[in-house]
Amino acid sequence: MKQDQIKRLLALLLALAIYLPSTLIGGAAGSWADDDGFYGDLDSNGAVNASDALLCLQASVQLITLTDEQATAADVDANGIVNAVDALWMLQMSVGLISSFPAKDWPPQ
Repeated sequence: MKQDQIKRLLALLLALAIYLPSTLIGGAAGSWADDDGFYGDLDSNGAVNASDALLCLQASVQLITLTDEQATAADVDANGIVNAVDALWMLQMSVGLISSFPAKDWPPQ
């Protein structure tokens, strides 16, 4: 297996490890919004949850391609990169550990 394939497989396994338990026990959904839109809500269901983190992780290893709107919403730490750190923020939001993301203005000016 190539190193890139191993990274993708590990990201997928991590995503499943995060997603499945919260799905089986119902998961806690958190949300955050300003007047213009939702950060972290990649599946547009009105909440930030493990499904959003899964999409973020898949995008971070190029398993899926996000729309421009999803990519903006995924960059919850506003560093210009969608990666596993953004997914971690989303998971923290979904279980109530945080109440907002570092990114405050959506869409960016």
